[in-house]
Amino acid sequence: MLPLDNAGGGIYDIQALGVQLPQAIEDAFLETSFNFIPTFSSLDIGEGQEVINTTDLAKTYSPTRPPRAPKHIPFDNFYTNELTSEQHIQFTLNNSNWLMSELTDTPVSESCAFACGASINMSGNSFLCNGVTNNYSLTAGAESYFWQILSGGHLASLNGNNTQTVSLTTNNLNSTGKLILQGTLSSNRCSFSETIEKEIWVGAPQLASFIEFYNLNTGAMGYLCSYHNDNRYRFSLNGANGTINYEYKIKLWGSSTYTYISSLKTSNNNPIEGVMPNLIPGTYQFEIRFKNSCGWSPWFHYFVSYQDCSNPGMFRAYPNPTSSTLTIMNTQTSKDFASSPFEFSAMNRSAMVTSSRSVNTYRLFDFSGNLVISGQMDDETLIDVSKLKKGTYILKINANGEEETHQIVIE
Repeated sequence: MLPLDNAGGGIYDIQALGVQLPQAIEDAFLETSFNFIPTFSSLDIGEGQEVINTTDLAKTYSPTRPPRAPKHIPFDNFYTNELTSEQHIQFTLNNSNWLMSELTDTPVSESCAFACGASINMSGNSFLCNGVTNNYSLTAGAESYFWQILSGGHLASLNGNNTQTVSLTTNNLNSTGKLILQGTLSSNRCSFSETIEKEIWVGAPQLASFIEFYNLNTGAMGYLCSYHNDNRYRFSLNGANGTINYEYKIKLWGSSTYTYISSLKTSNNNPIEGVMPNLIPGTYQFEIRFKNSCGWSPWFHYFVSYQDCSNPGMFRAYPNPTSSTLTIMNTQTSKDFASSPFEFSAMNRSAMVTSSRSVNTYRLFDFSGNLVISGQMDDETLIDVSKLKKGTYILKINANGEEETHQIVIE
């Protein structure tokens, strides 16, 4: 038996000994029944060939780094499960089986250290390129693993379920979008279970929303100003991983010849902003594509209107973007005319009022040039656009023998 000192071990049941312990020792015991390893030799994996001293007994054994063979070294104190307070050298069936394995040169590591919250993670790339297979792993040490694709299952296939590591492979070479991979690791031995999710972008980048066109000098939004500097574009991307390359080209609507083709541009920001070229008034087709580490996206097509911002035009279309109702207002005859920043003579004003009584018409075209809505206009006209598909449209207004063009976004 070990003496009752600073070394662990000792007696199964102190009360059963039938001896009176010193009062100082009696007061130190909160529980009188123990199941400690009873002798120094039980701790000696050196097979009796090593001297075990107090320093050896005070060491802490890490089950994640067991002693290496040959085992003729002093044995360190150990425990199998810190979560259930099996501290020091409490001797249980798990301990005894482990000790027997150690003594027979077949070391086994039994630990719940993996269950410490900060160490639980899912490894693997946050981007999955077409034609490539990526591996994803959960923290090792659990007894069971389960994986599933929560969303974006049409983008990739999951292989190797019920194992620590699985693989994802894209379903086709044009897959693009966001996928959410979920993994659950659990252990009955450690009374532990945890679920982790990871967002993975598949393929080339996509626009997160419509491209915004504006002019910094005039405050124009939704269109650009000819004969003015600081025409800008702004957009956000999904699937932007680090450096993004992009390029765009512009041509007059209906033309087959491009008016402007940009150089290859690079950005590390998201959203991305840039300067548009200064073009003459007209409606243009704006085409743009993007590249991440997985490759190029397809071309995205938009309309953009260049207007002579020094001549504001007769009509205003709002709200823009819209999802339900579009209002067209004659700014020169409406009740808000007096607050207009533009001044007109009484003669011009009279002529405008007279012209507003003529038959004014509007036509709304989709991106392909198809007429989707048309009609006659009053000084204020409401158009129901709630049934139209999301996208960019061209509004053409004919009044007094002149035509105005506006870009409208339906969202």
